[in-house]
Amino acid sequence: MDLNLLLVFEAVYSERNLTRASKRLNLTQPAVSNALRRLRDTFQDPLFIRTAEGMVPTDLAEQLAGRVLDALEMLRSFESRESFDPAGLTRDFRISISDYNGMLVLPRLLKVLAEHAPGVSITTSQIQRAHVSEHLSTGQVDLVLAPKQDVANLSYEPLYSDDYVGVASAHYGPEGGQMSLEEYCQREHLLFSLEGYGRSTVDVALSKLGKKRKVVLRSSHVHTIPHVLEGSAFIATLPRLITLDYLKRFELTSFGLPIELQGHKVGLHWHARQHHDPAHEWLRGLIKELFGH
Repeated sequence: MDLNLLLVFEAVYSERNLTRASKRLNLTQPAVSNALRRLRDTFQDPLFIRTAEGMVPTDLAEQLAGRVLDALEMLRSFESRESFDPAGLTRDFRISISDYNGMLVLPRLLKVLAEHAPGVSITTSQIQRAHVSEHLSTGQVDLVLAPKQDVANLSYEPLYSDDYVGVASAHYGPEGGQMSLEEYCQREHLLFSLEGYGRSTVDVALSKLGKKRKVVLRSSHVHTIPHVLEGSAFIATLPRLITLDYLKRFELTSFGLPIELQGHKVGLHWHARQHHDPAHEWLRGLIKELFGH
């Protein structure tokens, strides 16, 4: 079979959209549509059904996807292993990363790429934890930077550990840098959550003590929090590393929490098929170096 047809299959399967698939392949949309028509004739199956949610793969397409993506990844690995040079690499890496983690890694990563691999670009997105395996398996993203998930066919490399601190306006922080449990429960809270809903680790910890708090804002965008905190009487519980940055740029103060919260570890996740891809290995190594590994 024509290798170009497999590349079209991969792009449509990953993007679920002909326009995005065309841009990814640097082809016109009619060219992609024509290739898809040839694929349908070859397999005697629609392969992808157009719906309001995008191009949805048929059962046969799902059966073919694993083999097609694995074969293409193996070919890329053989090809790039012999001639891999970051300076000459032209590739867009798609990384799922939160605003919070993006602030920690992207400025430094892009600076290094501009100097050593100017042909490399980064496209970021933010996906919920429940969809990490799906997006990596289908090739919609190349890397996910998030707390560890134990899922079959996913590899993981730890990057850093973090814990939590309380944050308040510099004018409304507790005396002595420590807040009592009573005051912590009385104050109104801003909640940062990637999902933007549900109970947080703070609420679970409070419930074990027979306590609860009032949350006036739930946001999946962490950078909203310091803007709302500044000049208000609200408080928030945030990861320590990002709080250190906020303290430099906003009139905020941090304080010790009256409850015990378990810290979290963040790392890189990727699909097994990309484990030996030289370019993928290089990018993973570069990100690890940025975190001091």
